[in-house]
Amino acid sequence: MAENENMNEEIVPTPEEVLQDLQQNSVPKEEAEAWKQKYFKLFRDVANGNRPEPEADHEADFNAAVKAIAQKEVHTPLEHIDALLTVDDYETEKGHRSIFLPSQGDIDESMIRSAERVRALLEKARDQSEGSNEVAVAIIGNALRDVK
Repeated sequence: MAENENMNEEIVPTPEEVLQDLQQNSVPKEEAEAWKQKYFKLFRDVANGNRPEPEADHEADFNAAVKAIAQKEVHTPLEHIDALLTVDDYETEKGHRSIFLPSQGDIDESMIRSAERVRALLEKARDQSEGSNEVAVAIIGNALRDVK
C-alpha cells in the first residue's frame, strides 16, 4: 500500500529547482527592454504610415538566396521555392516589385493577381509538402493547366 500512496503523491519542486528553472528560461531584463522598445518603435512607424526597413539578417538571407539561384546551388524543388520566396520577401519589403512581376513596364491588375497566385501556389507547395520534394512538385503540377 505504501507504494501506491507514493505514486499518487504530487512531486513538488524545491525552491532551488524553481529558481534554476526560472534562470534557464528567462530573458535578461535589458534584452527584454530592448525588444519592447523595438516593438513600440515598429508599431509607431507602422501606425504613422512609415514602411519599416528590413533587418540586416534579411539582407544576408536575400544575398544567400540570390547567390544560390544564380550559381545553381539549389538542388531540390523545395530549396528553389524557399530561395524564390526569400528573394520576393526581401524585394517587396524594400518597396520593389515582386519577382513574379515583369521587371519593367506598366503593371495592370491581372498581372498583380497572377503574381499573387504564383506566390500563393509556391507557399502552398512549401507548407503542405511536409519536406517532401515530390509532394511539392505534385502540388504545383496539379495547379497548372494547359493553355491552348
